[in-house]
Amino acid sequence: RFVHPLDTLTLRLSSAALTYLTALVVWIYARRALPGVGPLVAGLAYPKMGHVFDHGRRADTYGLFAFLRAAALLAWPLVKSAAAMLCDMASFDSAGISGAA
Repeated sequence: RFVHPLDTLTLRLSSAALTYLTALVVWIYARRALPGVGPLVAGLAYPKMGHVFDHGRRADTYGLFAFLRAAALLAWPLVKSAAAMLCDMASFDSAGISGAA
């Protein structure tokens, strides 16, 4: 049988990794909005917050959901710019391209 029992370290390791990945995403997002050391403080403060620390201690899936929400903040401007680029694309007629070669 190839089933491995999950021990406490295994459960908490994924939660801790996702918490620190979320802190990285917070730092990246804060670099766009905050001057000076603000992004560094935001990235370092996130994992130290009480509710984040408590969810990580209990090894529940909050870290995954927080990471996905934070990553969505970074992905939304990319989606908006891709939609704007598609809306502004020229058609073959307006670009002067004929169908016959």
